[in-house]
Amino acid sequence: MKKPLKQLALESFVAISLCVSFFFFMLPVVMAPRYYDNNSTNAYLFTHISKYPVQTKEDYENEFPVFAARMGPRLLTGALWNCMVDLTIKNHGTGVYTWNGYNFNLLSIAFGTYQAGWLALLFGLLIRYRPDAVLIMLGTFSGLMYNFNIPAGSWCYPWDMPSLALFTWAILISKEYYPLIAVAFVASLIKETGATCALLVLLGPWSWRKRIGGFVGLILAFVISRKLLMACGNVQTIFLPFAESTSLFSFIGNSFKLFLDNMKALFSFHLNSPFFSNCGMLFIMFFLPARMQIKLTAAAFFIGQLMFGIIFEFRIWYELLPLGMMQLSDYLKTCQPAPAKQKA
Repeated sequence: MKKPLKQLALESFVAISLCVSFFFFMLPVVMAPRYYDNNSTNAYLFTHISKYPVQTKEDYENEFPVFAARMGPRLLTGALWNCMVDLTIKNHGTGVYTWNGYNFNLLSIAFGTYQAGWLALLFGLLIRYRPDAVLIMLGTFSGLMYNFNIPAGSWCYPWDMPSLALFTWAILISKEYYPLIAVAFVASLIKETGATCALLVLLGPWSWRKRIGGFVGLILAFVISRKLLMACGNVQTIFLPFAESTSLFSFIGNSFKLFLDNMKALFSFHLNSPFFSNCGMLFIMFFLPARMQIKLTAAAFFIGQLMFGIIFEFRIWYELLPLGMMQLSDYLKTCQPAPAKQKA
């Protein structure tokens, strides 16, 4: 999409400003342990597959097999952490950075760089594909903030922001067959929810042969590649690491119990309710007009999270955030009154 230079400059400056703000938001979240809840999960997952892992008292991988199964993004964070530590050692640096009198260690800088980098990719995609990028970027940034209230846990795992960027990329190119397949496959390697992008292929504007072939190929590639990654991590789960299951019986039982718990939590009101996630667009988006291809993909994602996710971890709804903002922007355009006719 070709845009006027002024518009492009405006959108780019807004994107950079939001990414800088997000970088600073990330710095205290990765402290190990954090001062307000004594938790080290963010630091553990970011550094565990590296030469310099953060030491924690908890054994998160044995407690949560899904952590071990998501090897792809953790390999990325481990490589980034290795690189930054090695460079600091090579240059005899202190690993301490100061802004306005506040000191932050190297782990905070690496963590913030990684998270803000994926946000920058997302904003770049929105600028490339959407004429209303500024509105969607501002709405997305606002929606991300709901995860950083203390009752939400402020979890920021290595797969959250990549999944957000790649899922949105798939939505933006949902009419381009081969690019969509490539992006959907990479998204599925990052997080299981990326596999729902295969529905964009199945429901796309192509022949049934291409639809079914692409859909089946994506699902097979997803299952095989994830099982290989799980084997490398020595993860013992059935099929995929859903509901922390190790057998078919536990898979069914755990999934059903988690679904009931989520439904109970969803419809018992709390001030930090999932109804307020994504600037309220998590639910409103399903009442706004959109292509059936997009609607069904979003619905499959939503149902999957009810069955296998923990709905009060608001980060699990990230992928639907830019999509909801796109639908809102498109809807608002239809609400604009027609220009008044000038009298002769």
